Amino acid sequence: MAFGPNHHAGAVVAEVLMRLGRPLEVFRYNLVDNDGKPIPYGDTVASAGLRDGTTVRLEPEPTQI
Repeated sequence: MAFGPNHHAGAVVAEVLMRLGRPLEVFRYNLVDNDGKPIPYGDTVASAGLRDGTTVRLEPEPTQI
């Protein structure tokens, strides 16, 4: 999926979840860059330093026991 430089990471997570047909439990997931570092929900694609064509992953939040 393509996102503009002003999209916030939280909005990207919500869009991915909607397209996958999953419940919109945004805060149960992290958007993770190529280095495995979570991108804060309030950061935009541009402020997170993501370049055009960058692949990011959606990972579930670790569960506390």
